[in-house]
Amino acid sequence: MKITKAKYLLSAMLIAACSLGFTACGDDNNDDNGGNGGNGGGATTSATISSNEGSASYTHAFFFSNTESSAGKYEYQIEFSDFDFSSYIIANNWRGLPKKASIASLYIVSKQKATNGLPTGTFTTGSWAMSGAFNVPLVDGDYEIQDGAWYFDATEESVTISKSGDIYTITINPLNAVWRKRQSSSDNEYTKTSTFVFKGKINDLTSYRDSGDDDDDDDED
Repeated sequence: MKITKAKYLLSAMLIAACSLGFTACGDDNNDDNGGNGGNGGGATTSATISSNEGSASYTHAFFFSNTESSAGKYEYQIEFSDFDFSSYIIANNWRGLPKKASIASLYIVSKQKATNGLPTGTFTTGSWAMSGAFNVPLVDGDYEIQDGAWYFDATEESVTISKSGDIYTITINPLNAVWRKRQSSSDNEYTKTSTFVFKGKINDLTSYRDSGDDDDDDDED
């Protein structure tokens, strides 16, 4: 597995849907209040998302940032998972990855350039988007949502990010997740509301993404 593959844990269609086309920025009270959370990125409070098919608890998180602005805006990609994915990235060793994982990707757009971590504040509709899925299988070194599997998108309401010491709290309340089956009709769609609260360290792994190599020698067993 290439280190650069860690940019996207979910399928490319979800990144395209979530990371592009934002029209607004976070509220003006966003601060440059960050910091590398250190190895592990574990939660003191894990975030749970529910669906009609079950639920998943997200226990770890890390993020990537884009240092170059687009029209005066900066993007941050926060990845949540139910295992310590960041430890594999830091070690550049992909052996032993779980065969299935629950993953969620949160994209934030801010007018603030947070040079030492995530921006804090409240991000309203139009400045964030989230996608995710439960029990995503590992296929040829990538976690890929299969045809017919359920995944969710969420873009409404607001996201709040705060920080105390090296602990972030990310809250989406309510999280109105719209669940869909991949490559299926719009009839296979429903909304499930959860309260999403993640509290814990969140690693900044931007440097690992940017310095990744093209070696595939360390693929999972």
